[in-house]
Amino acid sequence: MYAAYPEAVAAMGFNLIGSHDTPRVLTDLGGGGLRETPSAEALARLKLASAVLYALPGASFIFQGEECGFTGERGEWPVNELYRYPLQWERCRADVLQHYRLLGRLKVGLQAFRSPLFRSYLGEGPLLAFLRGEPGVGEVLAAFNNASASLRLPLPPGRWRDAVEGRVYQGQVALAGMGWRYLERVP
Repeated sequence: MYAAYPEAVAAMGFNLIGSHDTPRVLTDLGGGGLRETPSAEALARLKLASAVLYALPGASFIFQGEECGFTGERGEWPVNELYRYPLQWERCRADVLQHYRLLGRLKVGLQAFRSPLFRSYLGEGPLLAFLRGEPGVGEVLAAFNNASASLRLPLPPGRWRDAVEGRVYQGQVALAGMGWRYLERVP
């Protein structure tokens, strides 16, 4: 898709997964319906999907309550009115909110995420990885594992610092099951 659009268009993209007109993202990812407790796997899938969303060029948008891990219902009107139920903010899942806050800090803090540049790197089986920003020091390799088991991702040449944990990797890196990493190229 990014190859079909000029960089200026990609930079202005309005990126979202869910909205007031769709079932809640967590519900679509197997988290259950309104008032149900989502499984650990569904919450991991929500975190993985949001990490992909925040790594894409353009602006990342979420529908209110996604950052809390709220569920909803599926179906046509009038059931879709349950997508917009009054939110009980005191029931916000702290770990999900913390995850979205981290993604927001990384989206703003990583220089490469301010660039519209997007280059495919790897898409095999459950692994997806793409590069963001100008090639060289400072570019970011956004890597995702949609499998439940940990997998190893071969890295492009050079040294890559994990933007969350700060550790530097070369050659390859482990991606936890349903895991992700933003790796910044360092000298």
